Amino acid sequence: MSGPLLAVLLASSAFAASPAADVEKAFARIHALLASEKGRHAGDIDALDKKALAEGAALKRHGWRAVAPLAALAKDLKRPVKERLLAASFLALTADALAAEPLGELLRDPKQDPLVRGAAAESLAALPLTHATVRRLLGAALA
Repeated sequence: MSGPLLAVLLASSAFAASPAADVEKAFARIHALLASEKGRHAGDIDALDKKALAEGAALKRHGWRAVAPLAALAKDLKRPVKERLLAASFLALTADALAAEPLGELLRDPKQDPLVRGAAAESLAALPLTHATVRRLLGAALA
């Protein structure tokens, strides 16, 4: 491979972060934002929540490649509820049917906080799925 072509390839790969790395970095920033909410007034908390939601918009570009890392975060019971809720909500932003099964698993998990399960249901409804698929996953959660 020629020198200039190799330099371009190396430079482009250095800037192309993996979806998993981007998700992890986004949630590190979200964790810091949520930690700074303690003791703040409602207006300040609202502004911080908007910043956290903006992290999801930045992850949207990864599409289906962000499903697995977001699903892992949403299922991680060691994480704060608000982080898991955001991860479940961000799964809808992938706009990919691959997010359906992890969202269904969140819905069926009795250990998940009701807020996380609610976010999973909302995200499921936002995905490009057939009505039959949504009914099947919601029905399984209610069984």
